[in-house]
Amino acid sequence: MTNITDAALADLRRQVVAMLSERRAGHVLRVENAAVRIAELCGAENIAYIRAAALLHDITKELPLKKHLQILQECGIMVSSEYSDSPHLLHAVTAAAIIPRDFPAFAKCDVVGAVRWHTTGTADMTLIEKIVFLADYIEDGREYSECISIAVAHANGRA
Repeated sequence: MTNITDAALADLRRQVVAMLSERRAGHVLRVENAAVRIAELCGAENIAYIRAAALLHDITKELPLKKHLQILQECGIMVSSEYSDSPHLLHAVTAAAIIPRDFPAFAKCDVVGAVRWHTTGTADMTLIEKIVFLADYIEDGREYSECISIAVAHANGRA
């Protein structure tokens, strides 16, 4: 397994913050912090992968729908009607899709999977996927109470 260095993470953090609005960059940094706290509580290994996934999870969130559709087409990805009917979910798919192209040093299965499933979750999620999913819902800047109850229900398989 290739290691992700602290220097590489610092560089990624700078790149991601520069790509996003101030509001979205703040969210991403809070998700990174929440993910690390959760990982430490769970005794998770490979914190660097968790940090990378947290930093990359919303890299396409602010793109217009047309750009999401372009990325999907370029990557040969077909999406189900659940995504067509809820275009705000597309960012998880498109962010995961561009990691190998735009951030190849971070194109690890665990990182890409955590980015891909951070919004909807999926069956049989890995620990890293669960951590990023939960961190996205409970980061300190979230302002609606349903976030925690939804995240807990997903974590317990009741959603």
